[in-house]
Amino acid sequence: MIRAKFRTSDDRLYLHSGSGIAIVSSVLIANTTASRITFRIHHVRPGETSVTANALFYDAAIAPNSSLLIENVLTIETGEELRGQASSSGVTFTMYGTI
Repeated sequence: MIRAKFRTSDDRLYLHSGSGIAIVSSVLIANTTASRITFRIHHVRPGETSVTANALFYDAAIAPNSSLLIENVLTIETGEELRGQASSSGVTFTMYGTI
């Protein structure tokens, strides 16, 4: 399990620095505020930056005081990272899988 908080600017949520492949089975995103917040998640390869071409979620909305469970298999190779940002603080990111 990996936990991170979204910042309001692009920031690393997870870097796969180990050998082999990390397998993400699910991601839980929680909005702990009383306001609607949007978020972005990017799957970034080494040498890349967060751009629309590598966005997994782009300005996706999450309702106040709610959670979003994403159950999808994602593989992350050594040196790749998940990056993200939110329109406001108060959004958490929890990733489950074989990491």
